[in-house]
Amino acid sequence: MPGREAGGASGLSHGDRAVQPDGPQDRSAPAQHAPRPAGPTREWQMTPQEQDMMACFRQDYLDLLDGRVATIERLVAQHEVEPAHVALLSLESSSAMVGAAELAAVVRELRGVLDGAGADELEALTARLAVEAAAVARRLGEPAERAG
Repeated sequence: MPGREAGGASGLSHGDRAVQPDGPQDRSAPAQHAPRPAGPTREWQMTPQEQDMMACFRQDYLDLLDGRVATIERLVAQHEVEPAHVALLSLESSSAMVGAAELAAVVRELRGVLDGAGADELEALTARLAVEAAAVARRLGEPAERAG
């Protein structure tokens, strides 16, 4: 019968090669690897417009930081857990975006224990939050030539 290979394998003949139906097979097929994405061809640099946008974001972040920390301190002290979570998530993400990893870590820790921590632990963490926020404000508020 045309289309059958010698040896009884079922499949369709396609030119000079056999096309096998899908399904379990006794032999192992060669592993197929997805192509890897090419590495960067040049170092990425911000355009002047992107630099301006980042500078504006950083300045807005600094302008709002003290008020955000005060709001979080008040919400935590008054046990307003849900609004505190929202405020903490916002501060955590924006802190990460400006490169304030230490502040983002303190915020994440406070957010993680907010529901079950005692008053002493919450007070200690909010105090650490305020200290780290002040350090970030000093560091990010430095003139650009000294900040790097």
